Amino acid sequence: MASETPGQLIGVIAHETGHIEGGHNIRRQRDLEIASRPAFVSIGLGLLAIAAGAPDAGAALIASSQQFGYLNFASHTRPQEASADQAALRYMQATGRSPRGLLEFFENFRDIQFSNNAERYRYFYTHPLASDRIESLRQGAERSGLMDIEDDPEEVYQLEMMKAKLFGFIMAPVYVQREYPPSDTSVPARYARAISAFQSHSLATALSLTDELIEEFPENPYFYELKGQILFENGRFEESVEPNRRSLELAGRVPLLMVNLARSLSAMQTEESLAEAEELLSLATALEAGNAFAWHELAIVLERQGRRPEANLATAEQAFHYGDCDRARSFAARASEDLEPNTPTGIRASDITR
Repeated sequence: MASETPGQLIGVIAHETGHIEGGHNIRRQRDLEIASRPAFVSIGLGLLAIAAGAPDAGAALIASSQQFGYLNFASHTRPQEASADQAALRYMQATGRSPRGLLEFFENFRDIQFSNNAERYRYFYTHPLASDRIESLRQGAERSGLMDIEDDPEEVYQLEMMKAKLFGFIMAPVYVQREYPPSDTSVPARYARAISAFQSHSLATALSLTDELIEEFPENPYFYELKGQILFENGRFEESVEPNRRSLELAGRVPLLMVNLARSLSAMQTEESLAEAEELLSLATALEAGNAFAWHELAIVLERQGRRPEANLATAEQAFHYGDCDRARSFAARASEDLEPNTPTGIRASDITR
């Protein structure tokens, strides 16, 4: 949402990939723990000062604790950030992309880390933006010879659509109307307003706006996705099947859209619809094994088919991929009681219990 251009978003993704390449994420939690120690000391001193009859001094110490923690954390992570910056520059050069966006993103938000907006953009708490770091990034970007490459107009449009979708779903309607007023007839604005109408339970308006987009762009799978979601979440399960099926036909093997269609089919609860839903969800979980929501929906389908042991295993998979290991082991143990031990499902259940 904070990205103004696709180059800025791509640059940040390149930077994060640099952290993965450098193994920094493994050490990040330890750095946070070390950095928090001065903050706790400051809070403790503040409480002592208040108890000793100096409330103003105590309040000041407590208020400054977060800043102490931040500065200590920044000292631990600055080398990692510089390393990720340089990795991002390498990636951008290797793919022929301009690093200008990454530099712009950091320049635009350098001061946020010291303002109240730091809470809004928690990214900058774990990514301290020192002036010398930005200057080093600038020098590397200018040496790349790629600074003048313009953003692809198609990628500009894609980013605008992504932001409109996010804005429509997560912001209150009053803010959507302010950001995308009715006078704005662009596709992203109409998309945001359609989603906002859906979120505010204005069903007729949401469907009308979505149908207009579908009529104008009949090959866009995500307008059908929105219509399917609107109908499904308003209890019109059978009607939601067709737009969800069309979105999947247009987009191809996209797990998100497979799950959408499977949910609509599962809600109909016929033998044929449940069988098709199971097939879609099995494929979705094969393509994205870590998709906990798909495992959840598969558990529902299997339970509706009267296949409790397999449903328990799917619930165990869901819990496993959410990181709830206790719940995963509990459901896997229940599944193991009734699954054949040397079958793929039986072996998987046994693996999870261990």
